[in-house]
Amino acid sequence: MVVIPIARIATVASAGLIPLLFACSSPHGVVTGKLIEVGGPFPMRRLVPGHVTARGSASTQTVIVGRDGRYTLSLPPGVYHLTGQAGNVPCFAERAIHVRPGKTIGGVVVVCTIR
Repeated sequence: MVVIPIARIATVASAGLIPLLFACSSPHGVVTGKLIEVGGPFPMRRLVPGHVTARGSASTQTVIVGRDGRYTLSLPPGVYHLTGQAGNVPCFAERAIHVRPGKTIGGVVVVCTIR
């Protein structure tokens, strides 16, 4: 077991290196985006609550999407297909997402089409 003196920890923290240590040790990537609904009686796109699921070879993860329609997933590296649901309406992303360690992929839209 390695014991680090408190003075050393304070020095590292005051230098702003603690977030850097955690960022370097994270093997996950991040995917952010919106869950939107199109079609039905309202022709415009609207952000909706529901859930989004990422399915890939490395992991499957589902997150709840609030009223603001935004979601964030933290995933191990790999290729994922995003699906979702808003009420009884199934939703899909247009393309597969390739997650890389320490990288963020933003603006991934999962679309729910009302017919």
